[in-house]
Amino acid sequence: MNKRKKFLSLAALAVATILSGSFISCSGDNESLTPPSPIIIHGDVLVTSAGKFRFAYNENGTLTSITGGGETYTLQGDKFSMKTSDGCIQMDVFTGSDGLIRKTTFKESDEYNKGEGSVEYSYSSDRRLKSLSYSVKGSNKYGGTYEETAKGNFTWKDGNLTQVTLDSKETGRESGESYSDSWTLTYTYTYGNVPNVSKQFPYYVGEDITGFEETGFCIAGLFGYGPDYLPTSFTESGVENGSPHSHTYTLTFTQNSNGTLNSEMLNNAGRITYSYSNAPTRADGIDEQAIEHIVHGIRFSLFKYRRK
Repeated sequence: MNKRKKFLSLAALAVATILSGSFISCSGDNESLTPPSPIIIHGDVLVTSAGKFRFAYNENGTLTSITGGGETYTLQGDKFSMKTSDGCIQMDVFTGSDGLIRKTTFKESDEYNKGEGSVEYSYSSDRRLKSLSYSVKGSNKYGGTYEETAKGNFTWKDGNLTQVTLDSKETGRESGESYSDSWTLTYTYTYGNVPNVSKQFPYYVGEDITGFEETGFCIAGLFGYGPDYLPTSFTESGVENGSPHSHTYTLTFTQNSNGTLNSEMLNNAGRITYSYSNAPTRADGIDEQAIEHIVHGIRFSLFKYRRK
């Protein structure tokens, strides 16, 4: 099992959990996560596809759904929700008032496993992903138990993501015996001199730092701005229960005339292509996103005033 995907992506964790016979459980207080719908625009265009991901928007340019890997996340009020076709796995992705993802919750329910889990994210003032905190806990019908916690830290320098460090610990009980496992992963990025004009998160960078299921949100901008320049390579290194490993990968990009990403490749293979559509414009030149944020701010101020 590729554990670097497991504890970053709750949906990926769900699959891993089903296969291993473990289960998951968590909190559900989202009262503070009630923002306006996010509007994610790269310059004057909206990304409509990237590899296997498809993005849908309404007439105002609001992202309404992301489809990828056979599942669709649909905007429902202040969150994006997904339920697997068998109804056993439910994921909710909550955004903050700035349109960035602040929390992802997961719930699994079938005849063998029942439980919940969550990941919380924080950002710097310049809309760069800064940290994540992950927690799951549970049991299965055979008496097995499972608990995992993880922390992730994202280091940026001069507008570029230079390092991601992920530390995870898992404990539990299976077949009457207790177990404990821990691992650390570090991603180190190098850059060339090609500007990332649209500030997009590249597909393969997003896949590593969020897990496959959340890659679409990363590409659409819901995990904040990507690096100022395009990375040329990254090294994944880690230690699992005292055993080290290290792998280096190259990244190659092409760009459109407006600076948006046209394609990218990992190790000169696995070519990903992007497509876009024109973003909606207002005849009076007023920015729709700015209006929504202003209205949200006024409502929040009035709410605090009424509580005094």
